[in-house]
Amino acid sequence: MVRAFADAASAVDSRVNHGVTSDAALAVLRPALTKFGFEIEASKTASGKIRRPVLFGENGRPIVAYEVDGFHPGLGIVLEVEAGRGAAGNADYRDLIRTSLIVDAITSCSA
Repeated sequence: MVRAFADAASAVDSRVNHGVTSDAALAVLRPALTKFGFEIEASKTASGKIRRPVLFGENGRPIVAYEVDGFHPGLGIVLEVEAGRGAAGNADYRDLIRTSLIVDAITSCSA
């Protein structure tokens, strides 16, 4: 996982590449992350998005779900990539809180 981000650093590092969007960064990271078993958002269309349930209603039907950039179903890892306005607007804090509500997301571990 660390290697995937290290290999993509020259293309996605916002300290040296101005104007990199989260979608562009995700496109660079997608091939390596899918090899690790991640489901990665493919597009902004409904079929290309990844929705993870948060709250269920009648008959177990999800009534609240969040769209995430990536999810590893076996490990319960939720991935959000922020760039530009998202990073500047402290979206990372919002993402941390929202992720803690997602079903099957691992939010803590113990030794």
